[in-house]
Amino acid sequence: NCDTNDVYWFGNASCATPPPVTAITSAPTTTPVLCPGLFAIPSADCAEASVAAGGFSTQMVNCINATPCSYCEADGECGTSTVLNNCQHHDIYWKSGPSCPTAPWLRAISPGECATAQRAMGGSFSTAPNCASIGPCNFCEANGELGTDRTLNNCDTNDVYWFGNASCTTPPPVTATVPPPTTLGPLCASLRAIPPSECTAAERAMGGFTNASPNCNQVGACLYCEADGECNTNRTLNNCEHHDIYFKTGPSCPVDSAVAADSPDPPTSSSKFPPHVIAVVVLVLVLIVGVGAVVVYKKRGEGGLGLHSGHSHTNPAYGLDDESTSA
Repeated sequence: NCDTNDVYWFGNASCATPPPVTAITSAPTTTPVLCPGLFAIPSADCAEASVAAGGFSTQMVNCINATPCSYCEADGECGTSTVLNNCQHHDIYWKSGPSCPTAPWLRAISPGECATAQRAMGGSFSTAPNCASIGPCNFCEANGELGTDRTLNNCDTNDVYWFGNASCTTPPPVTATVPPPTTLGPLCASLRAIPPSECTAAERAMGGFTNASPNCNQVGACLYCEADGECNTNRTLNNCEHHDIYFKTGPSCPVDSAVAADSPDPPTSSSKFPPHVIAVVVLVLVLIVGVGAVVVYKKRGEGGLGLHSGHSHTNPAYGLDDESTSA
C-alpha cells in the first residue's frame, strides 16, 4: 500500500484513527529524498558497481534506502524495473543527487571534439538526445541529469558528453568522422550575418520568419537561414527583430546576390536610359521630321509653278495652280 511496503496503523480506544494526513505527511518538496533521479547503469559498469557496493547480493541496499551518489538494487520501487537484469539477474541503478559527481560512464568532451559530436548527432545539438535517454558509445547533450554540468558550454552554448563503456571508452577520432575543413561547406559554409536593412529581402526569400525557418546547417549555399548556435553562429544576434538571420555564401553564389535580393524589380525596358529621357528624344525627333516635311512640301509647291505655262491659274490660298488643285 506504500510503494513496496505494507503499512498498518496500530490503534486503540484513544486513537482509533491516525492523526490527520497533514500531521504525518511531509511537504511535497521533501518527497524527492526517497526517489531522486534513478538511472539504470550500462552493463559495462556492472563490475565497478559491484566493487563499490561490496558485491551484488540479496542484502544489497534498496534504491529507496540508498544514499545519493551510490549504486542500488531495485525491486520495483520508485518506478524501477524488476526484470531489468542489466547486471546478470540483478537490477542495478545509480542514485543521483545534486552533490553527486558526474556518472562514471559520462565524460565531458573537449572543444576539439565538438565537430565530431555535431556530425554524429545529425549536424545539430538542438535535437541531441539527453544523457539519461541514450545507450553506450554515443554523444549526448546534458541538462543536469546524472550529475552533468548544465553550464558547461563546452561546445558553444551546449553541454556535450560522451557515453562510454568498456568497448568505447573514447569517441572515434575526429579524422574518422569529420572531413577536412575544405569539404565542410555543405554543413557550415561561410555564413554572413545580414544587416537589418537586408531583413525584408531575407523574409521574402524565406517565405517569412517562423519557427519552421531552415537551420543554417540544413540549407544549401546562396540561401538565407535562421541560426540556433550551429556553425558558431550567434543565437542572440536578433538582427531581424528577435530572429538571428544569416546568408550562406558559396563559390557558386553571385557576388552581389544578397544586395540584389533587396533591390527593386528592374524596369521592363531593356534601354539604358530613363523613360522620360526617351520620351523627350522621341518628341524632338517627331518635331524635326514634321518641320522637314513642311519644308519639302512648300518647296515642291514652288517648283510646280515653274513647270506650267501661263495658261494655268494659281490658287491664291495654297500657291498651287487650278489644274493641280482640281487633280
